Amino acid sequence: MTIPVSTVPKVKALLAQGITDAATVDPGHQLLVCFDDPALYQPDDIVMIGKVKNRNTVPWQMVGDGGAGWLREDYRIEVEVSVFRGGEDAIAPYNRAWELASIVEYVVRKDPSLGGLVIQANPADSQDESSWDETHKGRIVTVTITIAVCAAL
Repeated sequence: MTIPVSTVPKVKALLAQGITDAATVDPGHQLLVCFDDPALYQPDDIVMIGKVKNRNTVPWQMVGDGGAGWLREDYRIEVEVSVFRGGEDAIAPYNRAWELASIVEYVVRKDPSLGGLVIQANPADSQDESSWDETHKGRIVTVTITIAVCAAL
């Protein structure tokens, strides 16, 4: 029996590629789409496909050996959009952050099965936060989007 692997790694990779393909670059600013922490490279626009939360598995359908297709996994992936713009303008970084957040949602909405990889994925919730950067040289806006995923395993 082949051991079924969670769909998490493939879903994260698909989201990263879809966001990279769909995102437009704001002139004069660079965009980074990454897994987890962006490390030392911190461009003005960052989309981080972050942690998986609340993953659980339950029996899905009868499979004699407990192999592929026996379980259903449900989990949530947190995607964090972070936008920095120098200066006092609070509106431009706010609008850009929500533009990138909408691209994240678009990638899921255009194909909720994520290419047949999952049963269904959907944007579940989101929140934003806006503040001065620690040196008070500009604004940072963060939008966190949660993607709910249901997949056969």
